[in-house]
Amino acid sequence: MAHETERLDSKNAKDDLYKRSSLSQIVMAGQLDTKRRKRIEDEIIVDTYGEDEEMSAWHCYLEDNLEFPFTAICEKESELCLLKKGEKITVIKMAGIDACYHGMSVIVRWTDRQFAIPLELLKSVEKNAETTEAIEDWKFWLNGMK
Repeated sequence: MAHETERLDSKNAKDDLYKRSSLSQIVMAGQLDTKRRKRIEDEIIVDTYGEDEEMSAWHCYLEDNLEFPFTAICEKESELCLLKKGEKITVIKMAGIDACYHGMSVIVRWTDRQFAIPLELLKSVEKNAETTEAIEDWKFWLNGMK
């Protein structure tokens, strides 16, 4: 019986640790989201009036903060993209501003072709923190901050 109690205590301790760990991850993610939200509001879309100006501000921010070219993988399939999830591509530049008024697109090189795809479908696989952060900023804004 004592052995059974020890095993239950050990399992409860592990469950407790897991819950605390998950909670701290949630809290840390919330703090990151708060910092990201503030930075987006204060540095990217500050002084913008209307969707056209917001898109223009995002285009400038991404053009300044993405380090081209970079390697990325397709994270999500879409009717707007020829790529399948997991395929690797080279991102060579931002699409022109006129192509970005309904969302940010980048020009990619894949096999022997170049074409534009929505940035939110991609995940950088490079170690460049600025590029990764810029992509994640755009995804965060798209997924609810907007």
